[in-house]
Amino acid sequence: MRLPLILAAFAPILAMATPCLAQSAAPAAARPPVLVRAETCLRDKVADAVRVSTGAADAADFLMGYLCAGPVAAVANYERNTASVVAMKGMFGDGSVMQAIMSGEEESHADAALPADADGSEESQDRPALPEMGKWINSVSVDENTGDLLIADESANPMVAMIRAQSGSMGQMFGEQRPTGLRELVGRLVLDARR
Repeated sequence: MRLPLILAAFAPILAMATPCLAQSAAPAAARPPVLVRAETCLRDKVADAVRVSTGAADAADFLMGYLCAGPVAAVANYERNTASVVAMKGMFGDGSVMQAIMSGEEESHADAALPADADGSEESQDRPALPEMGKWINSVSVDENTGDLLIADESANPMVAMIRAQSGSMGQMFGEQRPTGLRELVGRLVLDARR
C-alpha cells in the first residue's frame, strides 16, 4: 500500500521537473522525426497563416493551433512522455532508490489508515519486488515518430496501468501546451513571412 503514497508524493516534483526534463531529455544532435515533421509543417504553411491573419500573434496561433495542430500536439506528447519516462526511470531504475526510501520507513499515520490486505497483512505477497519494477519501467520508451509510449510486452508488464496513468495525469496537469522550441520557431517564421 505504500507505493501509491510514494507515487503521490513524487507528483509535485514531477510536475515541476517535467518542462525542464522535456527540454533536456534529448541531445540537440538527436532530432526525433516527430519534431522534424512539425518543423517542416510550420515552415511549409507559415505563408498561408500570415496571408489569412490580421497580425503576427494571430498568424502564429492559427499556424500552431490549426494548420499544424496535429504535428505540434505530437511534439508536445513526445516531450511530455519523454519527461515522464525519464522521471520514472530515475525513481525506479534498478529499484535501489525506491528500496532505500522504503527500507527504513516506519509505519506512518497515512499507512496506518490504509486497510489491510485480504490476508490481514499490510503488504501482499503478490506485489512486485522493487528490482522487478525497475525492469518493467526500463522496458518503456517513447516512439520518436509519434510521441506515444512504447511498452515492451504490455500483457506481461503489471506496471502498464501506472505508466499510462502517469502519462495521462501529466497531460491533464500541463494541458495542451505548445512546445517552447516550436513557439520560438513560429515567431521567427511569422516575422520573416510578414517582411
